[in-house]
Amino acid sequence: MILAQQQASDQWAYYQAKAAREHFYRGQKMRLELDLLEKETLKPEIKQRYDDLLKQMATQEERYGKERQDIEKEARKLEQERDIAAAKTHILTSPRSCCRLPSSWPP
Repeated sequence: MILAQQQASDQWAYYQAKAAREHFYRGQKMRLELDLLEKETLKPEIKQRYDDLLKQMATQEERYGKERQDIEKEARKLEQERDIAAAKTHILTSPRSCCRLPSSWPP
């Protein structure tokens, strides 16, 4: 059960790291978009460089978003495994789990 809990925690930490990167790229993309709006007259080669950077930022943002979704699914699966293991442990370690006596005991 402890291993399952640790694996779920590790997966959520991984999820948070991917979310942070996704937000970073989203912010960079927005900043580049604003820069382009401010600079109406750019040389074509500079405008092309901005466009290329925007595409790169959008691609990275999308990539991290998709990875984050996959990681979230895995984390939820690990949490479910943890919960099942915890339930089994509880059943096996409960003093009433073995040799239950009838409610009419003692006779």
